[in-house]
Amino acid sequence: NVRELENAIERAVVLCTDDEIDASLLPSTGKESRPGDGVGLMIPGITMSELERMAIEKTLDAVNGSTAKAAEILGISRRKIQYRLREWAEQDLG
Repeated sequence: NVRELENAIERAVVLCTDDEIDASLLPSTGKESRPGDGVGLMIPGITMSELERMAIEKTLDAVNGSTAKAAEILGISRRKIQYRLREWAEQDLG
């Protein structure tokens, strides 16, 4: 469906490290895929908090720091991103 395609492309853009999206960043199109399967990110031992921080920071990098654009891509509010950035800044200082 179109929404799934949009999400897959947005995630691939966020996760890519250069100017081209590698096929490994896109979801599998094989028969083994089931509805609801998305682009998976498997990092053994990473916490949800660490994963959230990584997603927000990579997305902000991809959109040159625009919290509004990052929020739209991630499907969260701009205020949530701003709150997390303040929270992480305090943690990093303390």
